[in-house]
Amino acid sequence: MSMLLRKIALALLFTVLLSAPLSADEKPLSHSSYPNVLLLQSYHQGYKWSDELCQGVLEVLQDEAEIHIEYMDTKKYFSTEYLERTKNYLQYKSAKINYDLIIASDNYAFEFLKKHRTELYGDIPVVFTGVNFLDSQNLQGFDNITGISEENNFRGTLRVMQKLFPQRKNLICILDESVTGMAVRKGLEKSLPEFEKEFDKIEIWSDLSMNDLVRDLGLLGDDFIVFNIYFQKDNQGEYFEYNHSNRIIGEATNVPVFGSWDFQFPYGIVGGYLLRGVEQGREAGQMAKRILDGEDVNSIPVIWNTPHHYMFDFEKLLAYSIRIDDLPRNSIIINLPDTIFHQYYTETTIVLIAFIILLAFIFMLQQNIQKRKAGEKALSALNDSLNERVEQRTKDLEESNDSLNNALEQLKSTQKALIRKERLAALGSLVSGVAHELNTPLGVGITTSSYIIDLTAKLEKQLKSNTLTREGMDEFIDRIKQGSSLLEKNLNKTASLIDSFKNLSFDETAGECLDFDLMEYLEEVVRTQALQFNNQNIRISLTGNPLFLRSYPGSFYHVINNLLLNSMTHGFEEELENKQISINLKELEGQSGMIEYRDNGKGIPLAIKEHMFEPFTTGSRLEGKTGLGLYIIFKTVNEKLGGAVEYQPAEEGAEREGVCFRIYFPIERPMDNC
Repeated sequence: MSMLLRKIALALLFTVLLSAPLSADEKPLSHSSYPNVLLLQSYHQGYKWSDELCQGVLEVLQDEAEIHIEYMDTKKYFSTEYLERTKNYLQYKSAKINYDLIIASDNYAFEFLKKHRTELYGDIPVVFTGVNFLDSQNLQGFDNITGISEENNFRGTLRVMQKLFPQRKNLICILDESVTGMAVRKGLEKSLPEFEKEFDKIEIWSDLSMNDLVRDLGLLGDDFIVFNIYFQKDNQGEYFEYNHSNRIIGEATNVPVFGSWDFQFPYGIVGGYLLRGVEQGREAGQMAKRILDGEDVNSIPVIWNTPHHYMFDFEKLLAYSIRIDDLPRNSIIINLPDTIFHQYYTETTIVLIAFIILLAFIFMLQQNIQKRKAGEKALSALNDSLNERVEQRTKDLEESNDSLNNALEQLKSTQKALIRKERLAALGSLVSGVAHELNTPLGVGITTSSYIIDLTAKLEKQLKSNTLTREGMDEFIDRIKQGSSLLEKNLNKTASLIDSFKNLSFDETAGECLDFDLMEYLEEVVRTQALQFNNQNIRISLTGNPLFLRSYPGSFYHVINNLLLNSMTHGFEEELENKQISINLKELEGQSGMIEYRDNGKGIPLAIKEHMFEPFTTGSRLEGKTGLGLYIIFKTVNEKLGGAVEYQPAEEGAEREGVCFRIYFPIERPMDNC
């Protein structure tokens, strides 16, 4: 009975309260016990950036507070009269609700609260987000406030633009002249000086109508790249939604376009180092939750470094032939095509399960087959006679051994025949070259001697006939001098050729095979040549450690001396001041050594590089050179020293080409060769 009376009393009390009038100055109680949070948006509902910020805030606070969202719509309307009406509207609504905290989204809301917070809401805490390029001076005199400064990292986007399109040297940056655009421009102008060397020309386009912007973008050539940062209101005051403006800019040009915010996808940008609205909203929501939980707003520091992410559109990457491997690590890629597995998930899963079952069945069959084969093999082994198997195996081995011996003998015979053939071919080439080289000077010498004989006979005839004049005598003397000089020059050239041909002889008994220190021997070779090379202003440097070996010291002298003479004769121009030759001796693994010979001369002409080790190869034949030097070196190293010689091309970007020869040789020659 008492319970029934209590329920009736409560019902009467509730009816009285509902029927009581509310005065104009009284505020109704909140419909819930949750704190009231005002999310003041600078822009309008449907604007992707604002929607993403709102999404991030709601993800954190929707179960923690009652969220009241107000849109200032400043993208479309912005004037002193409009802001005054907005203030009156918000003042009217604030009279009905006691807000516990305000979240200000973007610059317009932030500046509005700086001016009107105390008048409209008192000194309640404020969390700001999306405010561009804020600094500590903007917060002076604005208490009970914290939040996230929206700092665009233009450097990240500019670096990735330059990396992916290094050939595009002209940069166009697009901004409008709104409050947000001007704030963003300050940050951009701080970043651009770092990239003045990377781009030939950097321009900022801002004071333009959309028609002029579209026209100018259409004129850009293949050496341009566009950074579409922020353009939503042109100089005619016409406002463009984010999707319209970004699509218009993306479609107006054929050059790559990069952006700064993720809401610019998928409207024509390749990508960039982008800000994400959802993340800023979540961070602001976390700050608001801490304040609502009792933490002092002034103890929560402002976040100055806004998180960014590398994001790219797969379709644009495909259009510009950009490999995913060339993108920064952990990049987010949108519009990736679904794999066959995702498209046919059920069918693919069934096929995979069936395939696994089949593999298991095949494995069991294979195991059974192997067991059967093993049993058959064991049974066969028991039935065979051990003696018969041993005899058969012995017979097979003897036959194989005989076959191998016969093949070895044939191989040796073939090898000797090939060596003989190669030597005869080389000898024929050498004899032909000798005949060709000697023919010219000997022919000139014979012609000159005949000419001198004719002159002498003519002189004798004039003497006998007593018709010789002084002028005739002087003419005879001059012609005799010319002929003698020409004869001497060609005889000397013939002698020089014969001396060179002598060096081509590699008599196996010539020279002694000795134990000696090659480093000490090379020092002696360089010392004997020092005076001659010093007179030519050529500096020779020798480096290395002692290296004891058994070989032919005379052959090493022959090789190094020919290289030195080649450098002095062919390698250096007279006007070159810093003429250098370096010889480096190294001991290698495997009982071998190497001599590296370098000079900083003009190098070997390209036309003869492929044939440099062949006889009579020279680029100075008109100067009387025979072209046998490198051939002698090659023949000496290969046949006498048992080694190899190779030419190393100059390193790319070297100041002078020069030459580099590497001579490899064994430290100890086999007894039958030394």
